[in-house]
Amino acid sequence: RRGRGEERRPDGMAVRRTDPAPAAPDPAPTPSKAGNGATGATASLAPGASPDAATRKSPSKNRLKRQAQLEKAVEEAEAALVRVEDELAAPEAWASKHESAKSEAKHTAARRAVEDAYAALEAFEAEALV
Repeated sequence: RRGRGEERRPDGMAVRRTDPAPAAPDPAPTPSKAGNGATGATASLAPGASPDAATRKSPSKNRLKRQAQLEKAVEEAEAALVRVEDELAAPEAWASKHESAKSEAKHTAARRAVEDAYAALEAFEAEALV
């Protein structure tokens, strides 16, 4: 019932693991306009801060909102699948060929909804890496 290699925290929330991006080689140092002997991006950083922190761009509010919507869609699809599976646990859901076919179709639709929600979220996250 869970997505590809998904882990869960004790409170039930999904945990996503991402591989760190390979580190880019440091560009050649450029003299700082501050005139204090510091170079490039590190001139404006606090002592001990990494140069990557200054050049890394944070996601926009719209991107964060869309990601939250997609994550919520995944959670809702998973919850709907659990409800369908609970419904299908009743013997009357499988009492006749007709009921069995309806039950199987209902379960397949709920499962595909979960898969589609994960696919949309994964495509969105892959888009950020491009």
